[in-house]
Amino acid sequence: MKSFINDREIWKISTKLKKDEITIIMKDNEHPDAHVHARIKGKKGEKYMEDSFDIRTGESIHGIIKGDNARIIKRWIFANRAMLKQTWNRMYPKFPIRDAAHTGLSRIDKLILKLELKMLISRLDKLITLLEMRAALNKF
Repeated sequence: MKSFINDREIWKISTKLKKDEITIIMKDNEHPDAHVHARIKGKKGEKYMEDSFDIRTGESIHGIIKGDNARIIKRWIFANRAMLKQTWNRMYPKFPIRDAAHTGLSRIDKLILKLELKMLISRLDKLITLLEMRAALNKF
């Protein structure tokens, strides 16, 4: 279920594993490092627990929510990642979520960079060998 309250996007997770009511919130005044807030409603008279979860990894950021509830939230984030990414990018165009594989480089550019990196590694290996030889000569 999805609803909008005060410029926030809110999703309720219903689960058969736990009787806790879990609410996922994406606030409108956020900062980089794409995340959602998860709230677990406490028992009568208790406050709710709140933690932030990284949208890319599904991991708890502060470690407040743990165990089964953290696993439920992580699974929900993975199952809804495309929707969360789209929502985050719409709400925060200055801090978009980009796929790890997306670098903006063409395939040819990536191949060229790879070859240049191999050449640099080869040059470094030769330089290290020369320095080791020079150090050995200086010992005599």
